[in-house]
Amino acid sequence: MKKNKLASILIALTITIICGFSTNNISTKAATRPTFFVRNVTKLYTSEGKLISNRALGPYTTWAVGKVGFIDGSNYAQVATNEYVFVGDGQIYNDNPDDDVQLTNYKPDINKINEYVVKYVNAIHAANGTQPVHTSADFISYANQRAAQQTKGHLDHSTATRETSENLSSDGYHYLLFWGYVHSDKDVAYYLLKSWYDETFNMWSYVGTRGHFGHRAAIIYSGPTVAVGMSDDAASFVADWAPGNDFMNLYNYTGTSPDTKFVSKDSVQ
Repeated sequence: MKKNKLASILIALTITIICGFSTNNISTKAATRPTFFVRNVTKLYTSEGKLISNRALGPYTTWAVGKVGFIDGSNYAQVATNEYVFVGDGQIYNDNPDDDVQLTNYKPDINKINEYVVKYVNAIHAANGTQPVHTSADFISYANQRAAQQTKGHLDHSTATRETSENLSSDGYHYLLFWGYVHSDKDVAYYLLKSWYDETFNMWSYVGTRGHFGHRAAIIYSGPTVAVGMSDDAASFVADWAPGNDFMNLYNYTGTSPDTKFVSKDSVQ
């Protein structure tokens, strides 16, 4: 008996179960706001998607919702200051998807993003036996210009004014921040480079056809100067390049798994 009692005390000290309010006590005016009902003990997260280990919502409770939006592409509802619940863990009422807002407080810094881009590209180059790179203010400015020249949902290489290699993406600031895919400058750098490397959304050539791994080739064989630029609606990667045999071999590869290497997110600090 003493052992069971001690275990109960330890559990109570480890996590605080928060009681909500009954829907019967919600005023007519408040009822127009979104509310969130849970049947089970429900985990809480920060706006960056990190689990709050010492607090949770109690079972059969209802919570007034502040903001509703996305963290790492999944829908979350705010139930307290920097405390969010995954919408799939309960039932949300009176929610209007058109009212979803950006949840992350992160403010991008393009210069710091490029510092991480250089670190990651150098790690990728080291893994694939290619030369190190650096960036410059001029290249960052040009990369930003190229991103700004893209219109929402339409990417166009033909407007480039320099003989650089170029990767483009529709994943601009608005997309990455609204959907909560990034929470730091490091996140942005890694997300963009991995998206281009993976070729998942390559709209120019499909897997098994020549050119499908062109974005990957442009990263692995880039330099010596590289830069990423961004706008609300697009991102660009521009680089010096000399398309030699190794680049062309990867560009022309028509298989599904070329012999190249990427790096983990924690490979750079």
